[in-house]
Amino acid sequence: TEVSRDYVIAGDVAPANLPGLGEAGDPVPPGRNADGSFDITVLDAVEIANEAVGNDRVIPGQPVPGRGPRPGAVVLSGLLDSSRTLYRDTVYELQGNVIVGPGATLTVQPGTLIEGDGATRGTLIVARAGNVDMRGTRIEPIVLTCKGTVKTAGCWGGLVLNGLAILNHRDPGTTGFCPEKFSPGSTELYGGCLVEDTTGVLQYVRIEHAGMSYGSGPTAGLSLLGNGSGTVLDHVQVHGSLGDGLYLSGGNVNLRQILLTGNLGAGLHWDHG
Repeated sequence: TEVSRDYVIAGDVAPANLPGLGEAGDPVPPGRNADGSFDITVLDAVEIANEAVGNDRVIPGQPVPGRGPRPGAVVLSGLLDSSRTLYRDTVYELQGNVIVGPGATLTVQPGTLIEGDGATRGTLIVARAGNVDMRGTRIEPIVLTCKGTVKTAGCWGGLVLNGLAILNHRDPGTTGFCPEKFSPGSTELYGGCLVEDTTGVLQYVRIEHAGMSYGSGPTAGLSLLGNGSGTVLDHVQVHGSLGDGLYLSGGNVNLRQILLTGNLGAGLHWDHG
């Protein structure tokens, strides 16, 4: 289909619930039933079939909010030591380790596309006491993938969240009062004493084709390292990673609506408490 147009919208288009198309702030998006549930039924099939044969319907075939052209492109590299917002109308390229530093918050708008550079193993890393605020929507998920038109498992690094929550094992050379470990792929530390620590929010986020090898082998698409119970993960998909889909090391983070598909390592790998 066209870049800005989805002729099915995941098959869930009835009831129409006009006037919205599911954009951010739409109180009753298409497909939502009176009880708040979302089901694909024969009524959805009728709507799509009518659109397919030229009988114009109000939801199928309409431009999807947030999927217009992206005229801008920005390279991200090194340390982000102050708070920053990434916008949906721009493609962001990660070159090497892009680190959200302590005290900084990286806010990402719904529908934003972030691409890791394969030549430099582009990776997004949130340091301890750093924060990420990625709140996509059902219609406008935030997508992290690799640069280029051909996507293969391990074509970029992935997303790493380092937290200050408790581990049951420390690495040699660490000296913290509570156990600490070195974050894979960087010199960052994770672990600490803060059970309720927060590294931020991931909602309606899709991470694709990550896990490029570092050191001893492939890494995970999404690494949650010592994240506390204040960290929010809800409706997150990790797809096609060269290593594990989701790797957790210690911490107290809660997981909700996590979808792990087509990953070449373990789907879910949990160590250190």
